[in-house]
Amino acid sequence: MDHSDTLIADLKSTGDLADLSAFVAVVAAGGFTAAANRSGTDKSQLSRRVRALEERLAVRLLNRTTRSIRPTEAGQRLYAASVGPLADLLHSLAEANTEDVVRGVVRIGGPAWVTGQLWVPLIDRARTAYPELSIDLRLSDQIADFVAEGFDMALRLGNLPDSSLIARRVASWRYVIVATPRWAAQNPIAEPEDLAEHWIEYASYARSPHWRFARGEEKRTIRTAGKILVNSGEAMRDLVTAGVSTTALPDFIVWDALASGQLVRLLPDWRVDHEHGMYLVTANRRYTPQRVVAVRTLLEEVLQASEENWATAHL
Repeated sequence: MDHSDTLIADLKSTGDLADLSAFVAVVAAGGFTAAANRSGTDKSQLSRRVRALEERLAVRLLNRTTRSIRPTEAGQRLYAASVGPLADLLHSLAEANTEDVVRGVVRIGGPAWVTGQLWVPLIDRARTAYPELSIDLRLSDQIADFVAEGFDMALRLGNLPDSSLIARRVASWRYVIVATPRWAAQNPIAEPEDLAEHWIEYASYARSPHWRFARGEEKRTIRTAGKILVNSGEAMRDLVTAGVSTTALPDFIVWDALASGQLVRLLPDWRVDHEHGMYLVTANRRYTPQRVVAVRTLLEEVLQASEENWATAHL
């Protein structure tokens, strides 16, 4: 009998799957902190359960260092033998639970500069629809480590790195060149090349600041050389709104300012020839908790309702 078979047999004799669930969660998440964040369980409780499992089986399952947690050879075998059956069991238990109540914590990551356009309506809908649900919203312009930080879902803009995560395109967006009416009057912009020295540059693009413009069949590429470099989308928006200079901003954060006249489009006959996706990223797991499904559905509804408004920024 294989050693992992012996371990499984011992577990069956005890009937205690809570410790096994804790072990699988820690290995899947890559550490105790990430597993605790993802499951909403206390980190010390997870540690106690894994140690109890090791003591019961009389084998070390995890190699622990100050920087990482890695399964031992026995731990790898146990994880491989149990992760599938355990997921099926949890899925069956979830299906058997007919209580139609969405509760618990959903942790979401995403950019801060869509707060008013996306996060505010999402949270407002969630509070109304699911009073027992909690939202843990972590906002940053930087792409977070999805697994290590225990996110249930994340919204990411533009190109995505290769990943084992599931990424679904839920909306599309384009850049719009904007400025305040006063700035536009004081700085006449007639051609795309006129923008170069005024551009507020996003720090991530600073090494390759080339922008493509299109007008009908005509195409132009300009290299921007602005003297303002910023690593925050929110700061870029605030600088433009304050009348400091101009840049291209995503349509979803400027459409309302354009509608109110706070900002105006520059070079309305031209468009920035870049289209980007908005992606909803979730973990690749066989069973998705009902609370995550509920919030994911609300987020998609908010995006679908908003995308038509964003399109008016190009009119």
